[in-house]
Amino acid sequence: MRGGRWLLIGLILNLGLAVSNVAFLAQPAREQRGDFVQLYTAGTLVRGGEGRRLYDYRLQGERQRALLGGWSFPGGVLPFNYPPHVALLLVPLTVVPLRPAFLVWTAAQAALLILLLRTVWRLTAGQPGRERWLACATVLALPALLLTFAQGAFSLLLLLVVLKVYQALAQGRERPAGLWLALGTLKPQLVVMPVLAALGARRWRAVGVFTAVMAIVVLGSSAALGPRSWLDCLVAVAQAGRALDAQHVHVSATINLKGALVFAFGPAVEGFVAAVGLGGWLLACAATVWLWRRPVRPDQAAFPLRWAATLLLGIFFNLHLYAQEGLMIFAAGLLFDDYLRRSGQPRAGMAALATLGPALWLATEFVVPPRFIRAPVVLQLVLGAWIARALLRERTSGLRRDQPAGASDL
Repeated sequence: MRGGRWLLIGLILNLGLAVSNVAFLAQPAREQRGDFVQLYTAGTLVRGGEGRRLYDYRLQGERQRALLGGWSFPGGVLPFNYPPHVALLLVPLTVVPLRPAFLVWTAAQAALLILLLRTVWRLTAGQPGRERWLACATVLALPALLLTFAQGAFSLLLLLVVLKVYQALAQGRERPAGLWLALGTLKPQLVVMPVLAALGARRWRAVGVFTAVMAIVVLGSSAALGPRSWLDCLVAVAQAGRALDAQHVHVSATINLKGALVFAFGPAVEGFVAAVGLGGWLLACAATVWLWRRPVRPDQAAFPLRWAATLLLGIFFNLHLYAQEGLMIFAAGLLFDDYLRRSGQPRAGMAALATLGPALWLATEFVVPPRFIRAPVVLQLVLGAWIARALLRERTSGLRRDQPAGASDL
């Protein structure tokens, strides 16, 4: 089947899935059981003068039960493991009760979605109209977007952040890129690799702006919540990284390396999965810096290729990544497709992936659950193998270009 047919089928199918997502979200919500509750709880603690106990899980559990009318999450609490400045930003939203606050939050998410679609449209400028529409429809069809709205997660914002960072650096605007990176620290585990990429690529203006903004953020939040709040945050994150399903963190529900192992092999691997996850993350950090050790211009095809690899490394080897954060897979796929276009390679495979990916993900998450491997993990592995092959090809061609005239290829 030719790429043009994939585009048409994908556009129709993904628009249909997008409509079904809207219909699902339009149903009255009985209770909010997602990320928004933990964010709202943190804002409530700060507003009530208890910000210095922000990472006290017992206190968080008490406040959550009060907010939810006596109901509690499995384990007693859905813990707040975000940086301290996130709680400060949520304080204004807590002046209204939980349900109206969630509606305000949802409206803000809808505005972000419009801005995201506008960004995707601009990043695909120069492509045929049907391809640009398919890119937008794929975002709308992803189950991760449905989960983001249903749970009130930061995932939509972080997808916008990484695409804006890429767009700014591609245009040579390093200072805005640094500001976007700083905004991404609302969920810092998703911007670690982009920050390392900026360091490895020696984008010093972006790094400088990011560092300056974060210094202000740390000092400001320390003044408001106490300097110990950052140490408590690091301890909470470390505990979450080591935690298993019995400790408020459902590892088997995550879509990273750790989650894939626990989902496939069950409790038998719990003894070493935390160490494997940490080791994989450290290797991914080193690989990201290594990937950007050689300079590359934004007008070269290798630029979106390296960014696609950077984002995918940050997703699959992330220490903590639930399904709603799988929106980041779209960013990696979008940039890899741009590489294929720039380098003149066939793109029918990417059109097929954009067509089948959301439907496969939806079917295996909500209709016929898989037994050994989840659809978002499959998408990452397929895309990762494809990107790795392209990187190897780019490296080989680069070595040949650098070879002295008359030198042997053997």
